[in-house]
Amino acid sequence: MSQILERRGGLLASLDRVKDAGLPSLGSGGPDALRREALEGFLKTGLPGAKDEAWRLTNLAPIAEEPFSLPEKPAPVLEAQARAALSVWLPSRIVFVDGFFSAELSALPKEKGVEAGAWAPRLSGGADLLEKSLRLAAEGRCGLSRLGAALFQAGAYLKTEPRASLSGPVQIAFLWSASPAARMSHPLIAVELGALSQAAVVEESAVLGGAGASWRNRGAVISLAEGAQLDYCQVQAGGAARAFETTSGLLRQARDSRFHSHVLTFGGELVRNDFDAVLEGEGAQCVLDGLYVAHGQEHVDNHTLIRHAAPRGISRELYKGVLGGQAQAAFRGIIEVAPAAQKTDAMVYNKNLLLSEKGWVNTKPEFRIFANDVQCKHGSTIGRLSEDALFYLRSRGIVAERAREFLIRAFAQEMLDSVKPEALRLALSRRLGAPAEDD
Repeated sequence: MSQILERRGGLLASLDRVKDAGLPSLGSGGPDALRREALEGFLKTGLPGAKDEAWRLTNLAPIAEEPFSLPEKPAPVLEAQARAALSVWLPSRIVFVDGFFSAELSALPKEKGVEAGAWAPRLSGGADLLEKSLRLAAEGRCGLSRLGAALFQAGAYLKTEPRASLSGPVQIAFLWSASPAARMSHPLIAVELGALSQAAVVEESAVLGGAGASWRNRGAVISLAEGAQLDYCQVQAGGAARAFETTSGLLRQARDSRFHSHVLTFGGELVRNDFDAVLEGEGAQCVLDGLYVAHGQEHVDNHTLIRHAAPRGISRELYKGVLGGQAQAAFRGIIEVAPAAQKTDAMVYNKNLLLSEKGWVNTKPEFRIFANDVQCKHGSTIGRLSEDALFYLRSRGIVAERAREFLIRAFAQEMLDSVKPEALRLALSRRLGAPAEDD
């Protein structure tokens, strides 16, 4: 077992209590059995630690030491509170409060050829998709994915028939109410698009306040059939001193499908995002965009793996980071090209802007190429604000603080320009108006 879980306290003690009490039934034998198996598997291996190369820069001790518990019921949250906490309030939305589905705050899409809703205890829909998604999550690369499958209580799903098209994005929102308790949730999101269908998803997490620690360990399983197109925007708003966020995603793409991801992180004591994509069909295209803004002593890690398994696949990956204070970040973007994936066209870049002497970033874009007819490029940069540019702006009468804001916006705005809908893009752009401060 991982050394950071050997002491019978904190998270491990909480998991022992969950195991002794028994996982709450979902009313379906398949998912319940999978969750029990996943919990047994996690208790044998524990959280990933420094001996795992992919996790050596992510210290999960703060999570292991907290006595996190699963909330028994959600706190009341008014619509006005939810609107104020989220960047946008969309017509179609699936809202969760303290890990529980909120029917009062949600407005499920009701379009032809579209099935969307929330999983909750005593399943009422999407049982087959849940079992399939839980199985994939339980077989994930790291212990957090298995733990999420084990402790799953609620989540959202979106499924379309062939040639279906949503008129607008579906919002999936996770809210933590104000509470002094240390709470955790392990939601699962599943998206399955039929052939030639189109959809967009906006996922956002936010903390309404409170002194207690909160941990959201989210899993996502996405499947795109031939010619399907999905735009997926994931917003991590932070908002509290003890906010922890770990996410894992699995993507499978069929022939000529299109996927565009935006992972936008605006704080959190510890944030770790893992994403694995497999381009299984010829001509599949995958675009991963990311922006992380951190300050103080926050830590943000992004680890991605794109596997080209078929010919003529295209992948583009660009992550940018803005770090102030003593913030730390790590980026590892791997693109793997299989022998059969001839004519692959792939790029991965990571660019970072440090605003203080104490900020730190570790960046490692890399390729694993086993084909000989490919176009592959990668690179990374770490730099500071240009003194010449600052001098130029100040010589034009712009005060120093405003000049810094202009340059930070110029660096980061590229990652927001393709975000949809416009209301979300504008709201996120306003967040860049408060740049991370130097120590």
